[in-house]
Order: sequence, then C-alpha cells, then structure tokens
Amino acid sequence: MEHGAEVYVSESGTDEAVLKRKDILVKKGIKVELAGHSREYCLNCDFAVVSPGVPVNRDIVRELESNNIKVISEIEFANSFCGSKVIAVTGTNGKSTTCELINMILNAAGKDSDAGGNLGKPFSQMIIEKPDREYMIIEISSFQLERIFDFNPFIAAILNLEPDHLDRHRTEKEYYSAKIRLFEMQTTGWRIFRIQDEDKIGKNIIKGGVECLKVGDGLTKASIFEENGQIHLPLKGKEKTVIKCSALKLKGKHNIENAMFSSGISMLCGVDSGVIESVLPKFAGLKHRNEFVAEIKGISYVDDSKATNVAALKASLKAVSGDVILIAGGLWKKDSFGAAREIMRRKVKKCFLIGKDAPGIKKQLKGVCSADDVNTLEHAVKEAFKTAREGDTVLLSPGCASFDMFSGYEERGEKFSKEVMKLKKGGVV
Repeated sequence: MEHGAEVYVSESGTDEAVLKRKDILVKKGIKVELAGHSREYCLNCDFAVVSPGVPVNRDIVRELESNNIKVISEIEFANSFCGSKVIAVTGTNGKSTTCELINMILNAAGKDSDAGGNLGKPFSQMIIEKPDREYMIIEISSFQLERIFDFNPFIAAILNLEPDHLDRHRTEKEYYSAKIRLFEMQTTGWRIFRIQDEDKIGKNIIKGGVECLKVGDGLTKASIFEENGQIHLPLKGKEKTVIKCSALKLKGKHNIENAMFSSGISMLCGVDSGVIESVLPKFAGLKHRNEFVAEIKGISYVDDSKATNVAALKASLKAVSGDVILIAGGLWKKDSFGAAREIMRRKVKKCFLIGKDAPGIKKQLKGVCSADDVNTLEHAVKEAFKTAREGDTVLLSPGCASFDMFSGYEERGEKFSKEVMKLKKGGVV
C-alpha cells in the first residue's frame, strides 16, 4: 500500500482469529472477503499472492491462471523489493537449524544479517524492517517454492531430499520437483547440496552455469566433507580442517551436515575460518529440536516435536544413545514409517502413539516394535514414565504434523515439557 497498490484479501476461514485479523486489515484500508474465494472478488486484480497453505490445484488458483493473472508466492513478491544478498535454504529437514546457525556465524563475523521466512518472521516483514540489510537468510518450504519465477538468491541450498508432505504433493517426484525449483530459477550465485542428492536434483539442473559446492564425506568428491570426525572446508583451493565433530553440542550425522552447510555458506559470505571454528561449538540448537527437557530417575526426556516427518524421526533416533521409549503420531503426511523400520527395531523398546492417525501408524509398526495407541500426549508421557528404566531416553519425535491436536509443533513440544515437569515436581525423582 505504501507503493500505491490497492490490496484485496480473500480468506476461506471465518474463525475468531480470522475475524480479528480482518478488523486489523480493514482499519488499514484493505478490503477483505471471508468464507470463500469468490470469482468476482478474486479476478479483479493484476496479480495474486497465494498463501503456502493453498494448493496449486485449488479451483480459484486455476481460474486466476486461466484468466492470465499471475499467481506468486510471498517469497517471490517480497524478493521484488529486496536489495540484500539472499541466502535461501530449503530441504526436507534441518532448515531452521541451519538458518539460525548461519545467522549466528555471520553476526559473529560482524555481518549485518537476519534469518526468517518459514522459520518465523516473513520475508516481507524482514524487508519492511530493513530493506538494505547485507544478508537475509530465508528458510523456504516446498509450498512456497511452487510459485517462484524470478527469485534468484545469492546462495541457494538444498540440505537434503527425503519423502515428505505426500498428503499435499501426490508423489515423491512432485515433492522433489518443488524443492529443486529453487535451483531451476537461479541464474547466478552459488548452489550448495549433498552429493548423494545429485541424482534426485538432476545433473542438467546442476550444470546450469551457477557455481556449486557439494557436501559429503571423505569418500566422495565433495567440496565440503566430514572425515575421521573432522569437518573439512575448501579455502583458497586448500582443505582447511575447521572443527572436530565431537566439539559440536548438536549430536547426530544430520547435525554434522547442518554444520557443514552453515560453514560452507558462511565461507562464501567471506567469513574467516577462525570465526566459524569459534561459533560452531557454541550453538545449542533450536527449541523443540532434540531439546533436553529433564532427567528423572536416570531417564532422559527429550523434545523433538519439530520432527514432523519420518525422515526427521529417523535422524532423531540416530542422535540418541541407548534405548528409546518413543512418543510418535499425529497427522500423518503419507511418508512410510517403513523408512525408519530398521533403526526403530534396534533402538525403540516401546512406542506410544497419539493423534488422529495413530491406528494406521500402529499397523505400519507391526513386527517392528511394540506400539500402543494412547490417544493423548499427557497419557503418553505417563505411560512412558512407567515403562522407561534408568539409562533410557523418552523421546517425543512424532514423525507427523501436529494440527490434529495442537496449533503447531511448538504447542505440542510445550505440552510435552509441561507434562514431564509435572512428573519431576511431583516428587518422583
């Protein structure tokens, strides 16, 4: 509106939160339609910015496009006002951790940077706050990438590609194609990705004239790799050992990869290796991502509520030592629990399932581990406490979305921590 645009908002919802937001928008002079997307209302525009929650095959989206009205994502829209160097991070897992770690390293190096996007603060809000910031680190989901056309970040990172959001994307290929769009639209700058994802990304896309950094291990032809417990970075054509993996607070192979991506991206931004080396051991991670909650009678309680897909659940189990009492379930995204079959068989003593899709998940776990449908998270924590023994870890790592029971993974994680602390304060220590 500050640039002279006339803004219309069309919203399908009518709940109390929507009504409150409508009042705020109307006071700003914005026209708002609720309870659906009428043809007459929506077609009266030059272009449409679609919410990530609206599928590309929705009728109103198809009608907009059939009337030659461009439909774009908020990322695409905000980018047209951005004067910063953009670091765009996508992938199935590790996006938030990597974005926060990159920002921490850049800030420590004296760079003017901020992190946002799907991480929390919208890209457009970041630009309103400071459009000329040196670096903007943006976490981007597959939903947001479906509608980019001219988005050309300075650095584009695809951290990993594993099945996810198959409740929205009909096939793995369709999901991967949305992620890979980040590279397809890029014409300059740098791309960084795991060498084992090269075939999924496609060599024709990788050869698109943009510089590449590959992340891997010492057995692969990677630019950045982990070997013998150390992270190696290429600096001026020479390998530089940055840090011992054992010094990282974040455990697990997936977090070593997050550290390698963050180090490589920071290096491309001109950060000295000494700064990277000093920051990595200080990073303790994000809330609800393998977050230690408490120890009760020698049993550790860990909140990994941010694990909203099976690949994240699998990575979380790998990061835990000893036997696990697992709390999983919720709104399943159609990615098979069979992908975690082997590690669950080896590490999970008992699984307590919650949420809408618990019965179906229980069927998938037949022959893998003992699993009970306990309905609520409160009940799951109590049952886990009864089952666990000294040295075990009670792990909330749902492998599912949370929206059947909670407003988001954050509320789910807070509920878990609250129930654990009830046990601790109840004198069972």
